[in-house]
This record gives sequence, structure tokens and C-alpha cells, in this order.
Amino acid sequence: MEIDLIYGVARPPAGSGVRSWETSRHPSSMLTYAASSALSKSGDLMSFMRTAQEGCLVTGYLLDSVKLLWIIDENADLRLAVEEACHPAKGDEPTIPILIRNRAGSRDWQKLGHPSLLTPPHLGRIGGELILRSSAGVTGYWELNNSSGRYGLNCGRTPSQLDACAALFREAGLRIDTDFQGV
Repeated sequence: MEIDLIYGVARPPAGSGVRSWETSRHPSSMLTYAASSALSKSGDLMSFMRTAQEGCLVTGYLLDSVKLLWIIDENADLRLAVEEACHPAKGDEPTIPILIRNRAGSRDWQKLGHPSLLTPPHLGRIGGELILRSSAGVTGYWELNNSSGRYGLNCGRTPSQLDACAALFREAGLRIDTDFQGV
């Protein structure tokens, strides 16, 4: 199937698999973009991301404080969320963002990784992180990587599959650089 060549074969998570809390909790910030619709037509997050890359200090500060997780699911839909955590003792309480500059603030919380962006049986094609990088604090770009221990690293993924994902964001007007992390 052509989609398997573009994004890789849909597979269950490698490595540590699905952690128990990732089966019942999903990131509060999760968005799904259908494979059939262009990201450029979805003004919400893409507009916010374009504003940050153009140097808006407030949006840049907020997005520079978190990592965005992304994954292509078995239907070739793109799923995005802020990297979040849930507290084991708080049940249905809201999740919190894991802050790059204050990881201690999420101590004793359980990280919601890439499998939490999917529904059972948690089949994904390729996933990683999307990180805002700045250039002299004025104009920035986004770095798309395959840094997912369960869907990106050591999973037989290729640089061309990561490039295919980057093309989705470029079509939405984002400046994207890729960082393929191979073995």
C-alpha cells in the first residue's frame, strides 16, 4: 500500500509498549487532522505556530516552554498534542503540560507519551517531537524529529518518511527542518 511507503507500516508501540495510564488518559491539548484535509485549511494551531515562528514573543515563549508530540496514526491522520502528564492519585483530574524549563513541576506525575494520542490497539506509523527553534530571537523555525521510543526510533523508519511528515507542515506555511535520529 502506498501509505505504508510514505509513512511506514502501522505497528503497535515498540520499547515499553503502552503504559497502563496511557490507555485511559489522553492529552487535553490533542488535535487530529484527517489525512484527506490539508493542514493549511485548519487555522487554529497552524496559525498559532506560524505566529511563533515569525517572532511573536508571547506565543514563542509559550511554545518554547513545551514540546509538541506528533504521530501519524494507522489511517494516516496526523495527531498533535503538548507533551502532558497525569497524576496517578488524581484520576480524572486535568492533565498538566510538562514544561521544558521546569520538569520538577511535573515530578510524581506520569508522562503521557505517543501511545496516549492513539486509540486501542495503539497502532501508529511514525512519531516524534516538534520543537520551536529560534534564530536570534526574531524569526524561528520548527524542528520535526522522530524522537519517539515507541514509534520513531529503532522502528525501521526512514528519513524520507520523516520528510513526508515535514511536507504536511510546510504546506501549512511552517518553516520545518528535520532531524532524523537513526540507529
